[in-house]
Amino acid sequence: MDAAMQANQMAMQAAQQANQQALQDMQLANQLATQQTMNTMQTNNWWAQWPSHRPAYLKVAGTLRTAAPQLSKSSGLYSGTVTVRLKDHTKSATIYYTTDGWTPTRMSAKYTGPITIDSTTTLEAVAIAPNFARSIVSWSTYIFRTPAPTTPASIAVQAGQDGSRVVASDAAIPLEFAQPLSSATAKVGDRVALTVAEDVKAGDTVAIPRGSPAVGSVVRVVPVRPGEDPGHVAFEVDSLTVGGRTLPLHRVAVLEGAFEPAAQDARIGVGTPLMATIPAGTVLP
Repeated sequence: MDAAMQANQMAMQAAQQANQQALQDMQLANQLATQQTMNTMQTNNWWAQWPSHRPAYLKVAGTLRTAAPQLSKSSGLYSGTVTVRLKDHTKSATIYYTTDGWTPTRMSAKYTGPITIDSTTTLEAVAIAPNFARSIVSWSTYIFRTPAPTTPASIAVQAGQDGSRVVASDAAIPLEFAQPLSSATAKVGDRVALTVAEDVKAGDTVAIPRGSPAVGSVVRVVPVRPGEDPGHVAFEVDSLTVGGRTLPLHRVAVLEGAFEPAAQDARIGVGTPLMATIPAGTVLP
């Protein structure tokens, strides 16, 4: 095959790959747009069924609910940094948000200004106002073709007086669920099994190996209440075990179901990621 034919063939292959990529991008964009539209319709239908609905709040069974936050950017495919602004129509409302897939609560980040997103993220937000119940959850998913660079999990340590290794500052520990959890079956006090999702290093050595067991407990369960709220489950991560020693971990997280009949129960599957914190001062094995 001469050079001209080879170049032409390579050009054709590149064009085919580009067309396939464009088709995949279009399909994903359509899927996200449909999902966002369905979410908006479900939310609007849920609000519309209450005749006492006002733009600034919703009244359900005698309870006034804060209006849902509005996100300035909709779900879709993005090629560069996205700046998202949040607003709410209920007077004196405070907006809380998450970017890790867990339902926002009062313990989540408080919205104080535009949020910059540069990797694939689902942004969820709720609003809470004085004398009003919490809003329903608003969300958008932003897809980026280029994956974000990953940083290996690590913790900073310092030497204790007895020569031991001591965690120098609070550090994030990546976990994943080792068992499923659902608001339909969970009960307060149930133990929750998790494992460390990747090796956590201190310098060049592995301080907490991947697969180390961690444990938590269910602290609240709310069943589905048709016409009001989907179900949700809240749990707290307590500790992990390394080398036969129990180390403290901290994380309280909540997951809420969706406002649609097929997904009203909150369901957490095996392998679902979760970040917890190992506190400064913890002595490592």
